[in-house]
Amino acid sequence: MADDEHDGVLGLLHVEQRETPPYAALAQRAYADVIDLVVTEAARRRGLATLLMAAARDWAKARGLEYLELFVLENAPAARAFYARAGFGVMSRTLRYEL
Repeated sequence: MADDEHDGVLGLLHVEQRETPPYAALAQRAYADVIDLVVTEAARRRGLATLLMAAARDWAKARGLEYLELFVLENAPAARAFYARAGFGVMSRTLRYEL
């Protein structure tokens, strides 16, 4: 969480340690799952998200985790661009069929 004495909470990053399911077909991996990254509108474009993501990387490295993973919506171009600049790459896609 990032805050200051005048504006309160400016940003929040929620990250959890995870492991791949114990299936014979999957290599066992321990990783960090970024659940949420939120920065208030007023605090955007000031490097806060970059600092929060760096803290998540440090947290994960300190625990010996192999990588960070996150989910981002296709219709969030600013978020997708941020994650691309931060070094994240697309590993899979979720497809939906509306009924």
